Amino acid sequence: MINGRTVTVLTPTSSTTDRFGEPVPGTPTEQIVDNVLIVPGSSRNLDATRPDGVTVAFTLHFPKTYSGDLRGCSVVLDGEYAGEYQVVGIAYPYQKENCPPGLPWYMEVEVGVVYG
Repeated sequence: MINGRTVTVLTPTSSTTDRFGEPVPGTPTEQIVDNVLIVPGSSRNLDATRPDGVTVAFTLHFPKTYSGDLRGCSVVLDGEYAGEYQVVGIAYPYQKENCPPGLPWYMEVEVGVVYG
């Protein structure tokens, strides 16, 4: 049986602005998510359409029980993959009719390290 791991999603917050009216990052909110599949690396890093400075370190498969918006978030992994990784792009869930009913995962999320 395939088992996922527990990860922590960090959602950015901002309650103030600087003197130029730009949001000042606050302490991110944390959400624990169980049963996330972690797949190391991606051959898609070699694609010419990948934005400059972005390296996809992992592809995460979030369970159907997760309903949050991951835009602008980071994900903290532990164990042999320990670190904080930024979500790349916008993660959309699969269409329900294309997701096998017996599988608990429905959303593929790329995370990585951003340089620059």
